[in-house]
Parts: sequence; C-alpha cells; structure tokens
Amino acid sequence: MGDLIALEGQKGLKDQALEQYSGHWLNAYLNKEKIPFDTAYFFKWNVTDFRQAVWDEVSKIPFGQIRTYGDIAKAIGKPKAVRAVGTAIGRNPLFIFRPCHRVIASDGSIGGFALDTSIKRALLEHEGTYLSD
Repeated sequence: MGDLIALEGQKGLKDQALEQYSGHWLNAYLNKEKIPFDTAYFFKWNVTDFRQAVWDEVSKIPFGQIRTYGDIAKAIGKPKAVRAVGTAIGRNPLFIFRPCHRVIASDGSIGGFALDTSIKRALLEHEGTYLSD
C-alpha cells in the first residue's frame, strides 16, 4: 500500500474503527449481504485524479453486477482510455473492498486480475455471476 497517506488521527481510534468496520463488512460479504465499503472514510490515496476516478467508479458497482473496462472508461468521461482503466484497476490495493473483480472484458471474458483470475471467478460466482470460459 505504498500509495496510502496516513490521515491525521488515523492511529488509535481510527485504526480500531477500520478493523471493526472491515471485519463487519467482510463477514457481511461472506454472507452475501450487499453493503458497500466506504474506503473514503478510512483512506486518502496519493494517486492521480484519473486513477481515483476509476477507483471511485468501480466502488459504485453493486454486489452481483458487473461492468466492462469500457463501461468504466465511459462513465468517467474517458471512453478511449480502456487500457488505462485496466491499469488503474490492476493497481487497486483493496481488491475485495473496492470490487475490481466486478470489471470484465468487453467480450464477456473474465479479463485480468492482480492476484489470479481463478480468485476473480470465485468472487464473481460467490456474488451470483457466472461467466462462460
């Protein structure tokens, strides 16, 4: 998480709140509860406006839904920046909490994933999305 900037007062209570919130959220996710993770409250990122816009857009994708890299590019007003969107998504350090696994290729294939595409597929299937091989 080299791009993470510590927020003033992040130590102590904020750390405890993040730990509790993350644990609650992850438990809810594993039980297929559809709740968003508010990364903005806990983190400030030292990244480009473009990358932040991509990450913000990815964070809007609801549980059980998918978007393509092209959909994300269009949504942030950069319809020709599909590859750059993929790069920004690939640098997401919060891969479950900011659901980059919900972004697939325009042909309906799985696309890439920073860890392994089998993990991406498992996360999508956990959410009820099944892609053909």
